[in-house]
Amino acid sequence: MLALKRGTASSASRARSIIQRARQRFASTEHGETTNHSQHPTGPKEEKIGVRPLYPSDSLGIIPFSLMVYQLSRPSENGEHNALTKLIESYSDYRDRWTERNALHTRMAEQAAFDRNLFQSSAGTKMVELRFPEIFNNGAPWNVPAGHQANLDKLIAHYHKQNRDEEERKQQALAAKEQK
Repeated sequence: MLALKRGTASSASRARSIIQRARQRFASTEHGETTNHSQHPTGPKEEKIGVRPLYPSDSLGIIPFSLMVYQLSRPSENGEHNALTKLIESYSDYRDRWTERNALHTRMAEQAAFDRNLFQSSAGTKMVELRFPEIFNNGAPWNVPAGHQANLDKLIAHYHKQNRDEEERKQQALAAKEQK
């Protein structure tokens, strides 16, 4: 019983310290509140606008500025461009670069579309590339006497010739399409 009392007392004191720390952590100092609860919260303070009114002296500064910009924008007596116009025209070469870049991207997209159409419209080859020709001899040897393997050289040559003929036919068809 004594051990139970001691455990309860220590856990209660531990819980009290945790609760006090949580209160301190979440105590707010916003809106004029203080963490010391014996003082009353103060009300909102007076705030100044911070923007001074537009005085006539400020508006008079616009006149010399506008005259300066006007003088900079006028061409010289001999017809040369002024500094402001030269500065603006220095950025005009970007337009030419962008035009070239856009034309190049358009050509690349058209070529990619042509290649994709070419590959998707052509029929695939019927020949399956074998990793090794002996794959025909793998498996159950039905009706093959022991020690006898079939000679596949003629079979391989036949399929290679058939594949070459098919590729030549495709190339001739593409050449005929391009000439039209």
